[in-house]
Parts: sequence; structure tokens; C-alpha cells
Amino acid sequence: MDAGLAVGPKIALEHNLRMLYWNANGLGDDWDGQSSRKFDLLRANGRYDLIGIAETHLGATSDSLLGDEWIFSEPVGTDSHAGAALWIGPRLRAAVREIGREGSRLVWARLQTTRGYMMVVVQYLAHMFRSRPSREDCFRVMETLLRDRVKDSDRLVYAADFNSRLARSNKPITGRFSAHLFSDKGGQRLEEICRVFGLCAISTFFKPGKRGTTITFVPRDITKQGAQIDYVLIKQRYMSDVPALRVIWAHSMRNCQRFDHGAVSYT
Repeated sequence: MDAGLAVGPKIALEHNLRMLYWNANGLGDDWDGQSSRKFDLLRANGRYDLIGIAETHLGATSDSLLGDEWIFSEPVGTDSHAGAALWIGPRLRAAVREIGREGSRLVWARLQTTRGYMMVVVQYLAHMFRSRPSREDCFRVMETLLRDRVKDSDRLVYAADFNSRLARSNKPITGRFSAHLFSDKGGQRLEEICRVFGLCAISTFFKPGKRGTTITFVPRDITKQGAQIDYVLIKQRYMSDVPALRVIWAHSMRNCQRFDHGAVSYT
């Protein structure tokens, strides 16, 4: 699905784009029993222009659950742990030219800026053991979108839980600060896509602060190591567009411990 929208003013990219991407592990599953708490935290003080959410777990009511400022993927149906959503803040809404969704795991929006068009995509890829859909099915959806929807001149911000690990220092695709020495099978597939479409995992090019980390996922089994499986991809020729990027865990703490997924803050 996609829809043409009323034409409004372009957004000036001289004002830094502020985006947060997070696998929220279910929007209605807050541990304090308040389904809106996660959104209150994310939207506090108007810090972000765009908020991408993966693994919403939302069903048929998702289109109207949080209002018109949200774009939701199609109802999850039997794909119960799917769902993707994109919130567009007030500063950017008038610059949106198209919105769309591809199944229950991907949403996108095209915005008009003073430097051309920007395509923002949020996706949640299946983990390696899932079969309907499989991770490869999700990669194919990604390839189709990049080939058929993203124009060569578009600036692209592609934020996703890829459920894959990328090796560090595989330039120009990854930088020194990937958490992993080697790519897994999913990471190798993602590298292939990045080579074909000229993309890089910009989130691996930024050094974390003293107490920071590049880890975006912490297993519930504390004997296992964390991983970096959530990435922000952009076109290699636009790397200078991103002044800062970091992983934050303030929204993902349980009993004073990091829990499940951290959020990737793009500013």
C-alpha cells in the first residue's frame, strides 16, 4: 500500500534529522502494565522527528491505535511476533510525499527535503529459525523495495532488526565499531545486498562513549553474550549526512539490567 499525500513545504536538512529506532518487543507488553508508557518516553520533550519501531506484535486494530501520525505495517495475523511502525513528528509531517507498507514487517515514507527526496524504511526481519516468513523471505522483500521503490537520487535511512551479525572493518560496508569479528550467514546475505545497492551500516562507524556500547541485543540467558543485530543503513555516498549515532538503553531497563533490545539514536 502507498498513498500520495497533500504537498507541503520541504524540510531543510541543515536542521539535523533526529531519529530513534527500537525493537520494542511488543507495544502492548509494557512491564508496568501501561501500554502508552513506551511512547511517552520516546516522544518526551520532542527530541525525535522520526521514531521507528520493530516487533510491535499489533493485530488488526493497529491502523487506528495511536493516531494518524503513525504508519503501521499490515496486521500481523499468524505472524504473531511481527509488526513495524513509523512515527512522523510535527516538524516533518508536511514534508511527507508518500507512505507505504510491505506485509507485516516493513513500513516506509518518502519525504521531500531541500536536498532532494529522503526514503525512511523500518523493517523487522525474521530470526534464523523462523520459516513463515523466513529471514530469506524478509531479505527478498528488502531487495524488492530497494530495487523498485528507492530511487538512485534518494537519500536513504534504512533501520531494522536484521537478526544478523556484521563483521567489523569490512569497508565500505562496515566500520571499526561493529561488535563482531565475523559475519554470520545473515550478515553475509546483508553484505551482499549492501554491495549491490551501495549501502553501508553507518551504525558501525561511530565509536561508543566511555560507558557506551555497540551491542543492541542482550539475551535473556545472561550466560550468553550480547550481539549487534540492529543496524541503520544509508547510501555510502551520503555518509557525511550523519553527524552522530549511538545505542541507548534507557528505554530497555528491567530490574536495573539491560533487557532485550537497545535503541539506535540517529541525530
